[in-house]
Amino acid sequence: MVRIIDRTLSCIDKYMPEKEKVNRLAGLLSDAGLNYIECSEYIYSMLGAFANKEKLFLRLDNIENLPKYPEINRFVCKNVKSENTKVVTEIQANDLREINHIMQYGNFQNVRICGLDDIMIHSFENSFKQIITKLQGHIQLCPENSYDFATAIAVEWIIFGQTDVVTAFSGIGNFAPTEEVIIALRSEKRYKPNQSYAMFPEIKRILEEITGKTIPSKKPVIGSEIFHVEAGIHIDGINKSPKNYEPFEPELVGNERKFVLGKHSGTNFIKIKLKELGIESDKLCVNEVLNQVRAKSINKTDSLTDSELIEIVELLLSAEVS
Repeated sequence: MVRIIDRTLSCIDKYMPEKEKVNRLAGLLSDAGLNYIECSEYIYSMLGAFANKEKLFLRLDNIENLPKYPEINRFVCKNVKSENTKVVTEIQANDLREINHIMQYGNFQNVRICGLDDIMIHSFENSFKQIITKLQGHIQLCPENSYDFATAIAVEWIIFGQTDVVTAFSGIGNFAPTEEVIIALRSEKRYKPNQSYAMFPEIKRILEEITGKTIPSKKPVIGSEIFHVEAGIHIDGINKSPKNYEPFEPELVGNERKFVLGKHSGTNFIKIKLKELGIESDKLCVNEVLNQVRAKSINKTDSLTDSELIEIVELLLSAEVS
């Protein structure tokens, strides 16, 4: 059984989020079918009557705070040496040289390892074996992402036969992005194959509002433009067999496929777009329109909008008249 613990709600304290947004974000993460959701004590104080307390991991700043939360069954706390079966002890192993450090927690029932950014540079399978040998209890792996390996580490941990990984939506906090791990495990391990992730765009929007940071449009899984295709030979191929070009359907993650104008566009697509915009292509030199589209796209380093195409057409028509 695969279990994903999402720690997004324990990574947003410093942004002082509004209560309404916190509750909406918590609800959406729950709707995404995540096995557990971790939050800080501060965020928990804002959740109110959160319906899925059985899904919560509460991050404690101090283990002495545990009695304050009799309604919670799962806790995580850094470096705590507690025999309480409700508590997961979180330890830091920044790289492989620190694996021996975890031996002192060998008899603990629940341990979470954070870090191991560089594990993919080495023989990660041997490293996994060392970790499992040194820790006899239940292990959660929370890879950090300083080398952009966190998604791969999390997925390989599960493929290796382990069950629990800790992630955060969009990679906030420098952890493995929840959405990337989910989609990868859906492909590799049939993780929740009937679950829809159409709520991802709203989760992304709320997280952007909370942090004040825009998530890149080309970011895997949740980028707003990852299904934008500059029409050319690919348009025919995608129309005939999308699976040859797309690892998953855009609808799965609440997105949609869109063909856009750019440096790879061809004359046929130019004619289609002109027709869509109600412009008669026989009044234009389509090749010249295409040249202008490509030049502008290269200069812009992005695709063109319909309004930019109309601007190109108007300039060419005015040049002909003059």
